[in-house]
Amino acid sequence: MIKIRLRVFVILSMILMSLVLEGCNLPMMQEGGSSDYELLQIQVDQTMIAIQAFKMSETARVEPAIATDELTSLDTLIPTLTLTPRFTSTPTITLIPTITLTTTLDRPMVSVSQNTNCRIGPGTVYDIVGALLVGETAEIVAKSEDGGYWIIQNPDGAGECWLWGYYATAVGPIEGLPTVMPPPTPTPAFYWAGSWTASIVHVGDPPGPGRPMTITVDDKNFSASMDLGCGGMVNLVGMIDDDCLSVSGTWSDTHRTGSFVLFAFGTNQFQGRYVYGTDMYAWCGWRGGAGAPSPCYRE
Repeated sequence: MIKIRLRVFVILSMILMSLVLEGCNLPMMQEGGSSDYELLQIQVDQTMIAIQAFKMSETARVEPAIATDELTSLDTLIPTLTLTPRFTSTPTITLIPTITLTTTLDRPMVSVSQNTNCRIGPGTVYDIVGALLVGETAEIVAKSEDGGYWIIQNPDGAGECWLWGYYATAVGPIEGLPTVMPPPTPTPAFYWAGSWTASIVHVGDPPGPGRPMTITVDDKNFSASMDLGCGGMVNLVGMIDDDCLSVSGTWSDTHRTGSFVLFAFGTNQFQGRYVYGTDMYAWCGWRGGAGAPSPCYRE
C-alpha cells in the first residue's frame, strides 16, 4: 500500500514539473487576455488540488485498515488463558444420623383395643360408672392384687374405677404401682313381696316340687301364706332385718306353731329353716325363672 502511494506521488510530481517547464516556453498572451504565467499558475493550483484530494481519499481508505491491523496485532499480543479445574481432594459426604426421640412418660397411662366398661370393682357384679373407649387414654393409679384389673382415673367422671386388663395396654412407669384389694361385693336389692314357689323339706333333702307362697311387706313388717295343698295353709308373721336380707318370726297352721328364719339368696331366691318342737326343717323359695336354691337349708 505504501509503494502504491509513492508511485502516485512520483507520477503527479513529474506531471507538475512538466507543466512548469512548458510554462517557461509558452508565448505571452495578447493584451486584454490572461498571461502565460497566470495560466501556468492556474494549472499548478489545479494539480495541487488534485494531489490534496487524492491524499485525503487515500487517508480515508487506508486509516481504517491500519486501525484494523493494529487491533489485530493487539489481539495476537493478549495471551489466551485456558482454565483447567483442579481438585485437590475428593469431597467427603458426612451423613447426619437420624435421631429418634422417645417420649418418657412420668406417669402410667392405659389405652384399650376395644371399648371397655369401668366399674366400681372387679367383675360384672359391680356397677358401671364409666367406660374407656378406643382412642382414649387414662391415668393408672393402682392395680388389682391378681394383676387382672387396672384402677384408673374415671374417664367419664370424678374418682376412680376398675378397668379389665384383657383389652388394655399400659405404658409408662407401672412397676411401682400400689396394689389394692377389691371393695366388698355390692348387695343386690332384694324384694320380699310378691309371688313365690316355696318348698318345706327335711334338712339334707332336695327341695320338693314346690307350693305357691305369697309374701306381703309393710315397711319392715312381713307376712306370708303358703298353700300346702288339700286345704292346708301355713302362715308366717315376722320382721325384716335392717339390711333387708333376712326375715325372722313365727309360723303357724291349724294346730301347730314354730319359728322360722329366711335369708335372701341372690335376687330371686331365698334359703332358710323352721323349727317345730325339737325338729329342724329346711324352707326355701324361688321365682322369676330361677330354680330352687341349693341347698335349701341355711343355718
